[in-house]
Amino acid sequence: MKKLLYISLIILSAVVVFAVLLLYYTQDFSEKFDFSDSVNLDDVNYDYSGSYISSVSGNIGTLTLENNGYFTEYYNFPSILGCINLKEGSEINLPREDFRVLLESDPGFSIGSPVKIGVGVKKTFNLLAKYTPRSSKVSLVQLQDNVQSLSLYNLKTKEPNPFGTGYYSSGKTCEDLGTTAQPIKVVNFFG
Repeated sequence: MKKLLYISLIILSAVVVFAVLLLYYTQDFSEKFDFSDSVNLDDVNYDYSGSYISSVSGNIGTLTLENNGYFTEYYNFPSILGCINLKEGSEINLPREDFRVLLESDPGFSIGSPVKIGVGVKKTFNLLAKYTPRSSKVSLVQLQDNVQSLSLYNLKTKEPNPFGTGYYSSGKTCEDLGTTAQPIKVVNFFG
């Protein structure tokens, strides 16, 4: 009799856990990316190291997260890789053609950690593109004269896991992505 009671409790517990996980992963939660159609050089921030740039960053859109479900949602921002597309016949030699797309800082948020979205909450975040040519000698004028557009790629995510979700980098380069993947958005660049 005790054995039957224990088996019944285990089965009941498993059903409850399964139902809660089902509700969590099927709850009404939405993400909406709204990327800019174009970026102007006047709208970006840049830092110089001597007469060359050390970093360029600018807002390229927004991400709106809305939770109309039953539980607080922990959202992991996907890995979005940006690639610089040069104008036809351009002879500039960029050491890196890729850049990162990040959520602009929000109080209580740190890069790499999930964003907490409570029940009935709608949050909008700015998306920041950041290009760092590292130790190369690239001037702002060279970027202005040679960059045609920016292609944005959403790298694949891991399958949802009830014990934690995360995103991984595929190790792909802009050259790989340009031939094997479709960009989620191409943003025109005006110098």
